[in-house]
Amino acid sequence: MPGQTTNTRRWKRLALAATFAAAAVLGSVAIASPASADTLPEHCTFGSSSGNVKTCVQLSLSGITLTTSASATVTSQGRKLQLCINTPFGVKCTPGFQLVTPGHSLFLEQNGNNPQSVPNGYCVNTWRQNASGPPTRIGHICTSI
Repeated sequence: MPGQTTNTRRWKRLALAATFAAAAVLGSVAIASPASADTLPEHCTFGSSSGNVKTCVQLSLSGITLTTSASATVTSQGRKLQLCINTPFGVKCTPGFQLVTPGHSLFLEQNGNNPQSVPNGYCVNTWRQNASGPPTRIGHICTSI
């Protein structure tokens, strides 16, 4: 019965190899599953600020909650700015105009639920307060899921 012993060994090796393959697949699935929020790339523009104010938007999704993050960063000359997020969940702005000095930023976040129903229209606007006259929009950028 030497042939039977060889076949038994082959089946045992095959079973052992299949077990290791299954463990490897399951292990890689567990590693590939995101444990935290999925963050999409940040999108930025200097708009009409002549390179002085960088306006950025970024989306991150955690479960059914979508967070829209906005920033306005001054590079060389201080400005009185207001930052606004305009999404399908509504409009949210920083309170009034705030003086932002070079190297500093304004930040703002807005949360909304069930973003799959509205994949587009997540925008950020940066407004500059002028010495006289109405404010000027100097930054505008949009992104989508």
